[in-house]
Amino acid sequence: MKLNATVEPSIADYDAVRRAAVQTLSSSLAGGRDPRKAAKVILSIARARSPRLRYGAGGEALWLPFLRVLLPQRLFDYFLRQGFGLGRSMRSPHH
Repeated sequence: MKLNATVEPSIADYDAVRRAAVQTLSSSLAGGRDPRKAAKVILSIARARSPRLRYGAGGEALWLPFLRVLLPQRLFDYFLRQGFGLGRSMRSPHH
């Protein structure tokens, strides 16, 4: 599956970050899990008498909230950038 990530007008300073994020998301979608599983969860939420505010999706949903609480923000951000294929050199030009 190819993502259409064209934004007009786009800001050239973010081109490298945008390309890396789109490539990571495209790879994730190509190797993704069976969407019927997500559909079943969504259906059960829609039918729930008292649904929760948030639901996790995917394997990361189990451990990501714990890392967010346990790790210092900079370290958490580092791992998040690595997960999206964004190196240190691709940080926002305004930081």
